Amino acid sequence: MPFTSMFQRGDEAHAAGYDEQEGLALIITNAEGSRRVPFGDAAALATFQMNMEEFLIRTGWLLAAFTPERRRYQDRRGFPRVHPDRRRWWTDGPIDVATEAQKARKISSREE
Repeated sequence: MPFTSMFQRGDEAHAAGYDEQEGLALIITNAEGSRRVPFGDAAALATFQMNMEEFLIRTGWLLAAFTPERRRYQDRRGFPRVHPDRRRWWTDGPIDVATEAQKARKISSREE
């Protein structure tokens, strides 16, 4: 599978990906084996995969790896980030909707 997302929760691992040569199908692999879920078009496959990945993240799974690695250069930092990676919203933790709404009201009241 050239394009694969690997999710992990504890000792469990779950991979989901697709191979353009295999046709339009999502290939799901875990400890119990693998399944092939065929799709009629690429948009349906992408939507299903995106929803499945969002569900996994919301239920405690973490993105452990994605292949192939698309970055061309190594990380220039000599030390790890202190804060969550700004490009990965799923590492930020849960968002308190009430607090965010309160912040938005304060900002809009300042602008008036």
